Amino acid sequence: MIESVIATNYLNAGLSVLPADRMLKCPRGKWKEWQTRLPTAEEERAWFANKQDAVCIVCGKVSGNLEELDFDNKGELFSKWKE
Repeated sequence: MIESVIATNYLNAGLSVLPADRMLKCPRGKWKEWQTRLPTAEEERAWFANKQDAVCIVCGKVSGNLEELDFDNKGELFSKWKE
């Protein structure tokens, strides 16, 4: 379970972090707004007060131009990519 302190650490690092659904692999609720602004500390506390099962980070400008590579299937393609 993702606790509020973990989400707060991401937020303090300048990342737009949202609660997510682990099974669906997507943010819970609407997320368009979070592409342009960081959540407030109060929003984070409210979202993660119930210990969410996953977290997502919105990449791009809102998170300091963060870019992410995601390797599904337990990272089986990582070695090929690395080569």
